Amino acid sequence: MHTRDGNDPHDVFIYLFEPGEHLAPKDEHSPPSLILKGQVEAMTVGENGMFIRPGQITVTDLLAPGKEALAIDPFAYDFLYFSEEQRRVRLRSNETLQGWMTMLQRDAADKPGAAAADLVPFIILVDHGNRASLYHFDEIGYAGGLYLRFSDHESGERPLRYSDLDAALGETRARLLRRHELFNDNSGFSRWQAEFELERKLTFADIPDTWRLTQELYQRILSGSFPGFVPELGMEFQVYDYESHVFEVLGPPSEAGYISFIPQSDGKMTIKRKWFVENAELRKETIIGNQAIAFEDIERHVKTMTSGGTRRLSAFRRKRFDVHMESLKTGHIFGIYFDICRIVGDEQPVMSQCEVEYCRSRTLFDLSDVYEEFELIAAHAEAFLVEHGVRFERNLYSKLDFVRGHFLTRAA
Repeated sequence: MHTRDGNDPHDVFIYLFEPGEHLAPKDEHSPPSLILKGQVEAMTVGENGMFIRPGQITVTDLLAPGKEALAIDPFAYDFLYFSEEQRRVRLRSNETLQGWMTMLQRDAADKPGAAAADLVPFIILVDHGNRASLYHFDEIGYAGGLYLRFSDHESGERPLRYSDLDAALGETRARLLRRHELFNDNSGFSRWQAEFELERKLTFADIPDTWRLTQELYQRILSGSFPGFVPELGMEFQVYDYESHVFEVLGPPSEAGYISFIPQSDGKMTIKRKWFVENAELRKETIIGNQAIAFEDIERHVKTMTSGGTRRLSAFRRKRFDVHMESLKTGHIFGIYFDICRIVGDEQPVMSQCEVEYCRSRTLFDLSDVYEEFELIAAHAEAFLVEHGVRFERNLYSKLDFVRGHFLTRAA
């Protein structure tokens, strides 16, 4: 993990492209329209990803095709646009950049180049001295921009020229084309042990203020209190409130576990199934949404899903607040969830927990083991609860235990 603070900024080269040229499905390499050399303060750089926070890029040089590096009066550059301040910085930086681009294009014999406001920083090269790492833009949000590393470039020659930087990108184009699906929205994820869930349960002795805890935890992630982790942009904070109608699968062991039906707002059904004989942190799980199953048909439908015997247990309603964070070292994404569960029609039995779960991964490289970071996030979660005076027990108490206990009590 490479991390530097404001006293030791990163030297970076920002490749600016016309989006149509860079994103068009062409086999040949498209050179950048312009490259900005500058420094980024408080940027977090990892083996898998790089996270750039707002308003902290200082441009010192311009590099253009066929020209030497042009030293300029430094100016702030920002490509984010979510806050008013970000939009002000972006407007000012584009105005400054446009002035320099107009000068560079003044003697061009062909058609005028693109306007500064139309150029997008799809590629950033981070210079480590004797080698460089190339990152491709992947996601943007209020908190910053996420880039994924796709290649390293070995070069002993300094300073880097436009031709060197363009060649470094051209040499890696084949790799990017092989993994182009990663840069489709919501399609760039993979999963370690895809058919299993990995989660740790921390069961509360009382019902805490889960909303307050979630907000405080989110601020901790934003402020960098989880070193090497950043918010999962676009998914960093979520709210759920739903009913779950549970059928216990009684056997054989290969079928044991439970199947739950979760009604959707559009009248369709989400089906969640978990296989286990005993509670464990690693369990087989499938979740299938948008099934055209009427609520009154779920008891009939569940019999088509398993050869084992089933019994319908108490239904419960779950209110859950989620915070997601992403590792810049591995690309693994983890969630910390706070939930409160009550039996439908009987609000007295209550279960409240914190769950730490591995969710998915975003990387151009092979998946690494998740356990090291899972244990790290779980330890952070436990320390956070202790700090806030929340009494809890680390155990394997599941939703099935909760609803089965109520069912058996009611039947007695």
